[in-house]
Amino acid sequence: NPSLSFVQAGSGPLPTSSTSVSSSVDGFGGGTIYYPTNVSSEMGTIAVSPGFTARQDAIAWWGPLLASHGFVVITIDTNSRFDQPISRGRQLDSALSYLISQSDSASSPISGLVDKTRLATMGHSMGGGGALHSASRNRLSASAPMAPFNTGSNPFNNINVPTMIFACQSDSVAPVSGHARPFYNRIPGSTD
Repeated sequence: NPSLSFVQAGSGPLPTSSTSVSSSVDGFGGGTIYYPTNVSSEMGTIAVSPGFTARQDAIAWWGPLLASHGFVVITIDTNSRFDQPISRGRQLDSALSYLISQSDSASSPISGLVDKTRLATMGHSMGGGGALHSASRNRLSASAPMAPFNTGSNPFNNINVPTMIFACQSDSVAPVSGHARPFYNRIPGSTD
């Protein structure tokens, strides 16, 4: 039960470290893994995607923040800055699979740290649409799309994992009435 001061702090109680992921990795455009140091137990794991035309640096601040609260986090670059939400969802899934494989490797700095049963996705704008697409496959434990943008295919009625959608009331690119609200309304009422 975190206190208000705990969640308002600039970082959590754990020291963190990071390691780069090459852009030649399979399934996404590379990124950075952030993880708590001096921890030996498995932790929840989160993959984060940037929005349309953005690079990883736009969402990189989430990495050390979430890691300092006890998560393994990967902030990704997408294969193309113009990738659509469906593709970004697949890339988030690939990033989670990459983290699992790294956790299974004795030579990795995150060896033994990924709890395969506690996976989540996040993303901003088209990355948020990607997080919703990833959540629709129900491999995750949670998803947190921020100002999600998506056009076309919308399988969000298949989402059965807890999902928290952040929306911005003055967003002119992904207006709440055309994106976040209809996406939220499409998620079954039985889903947290």
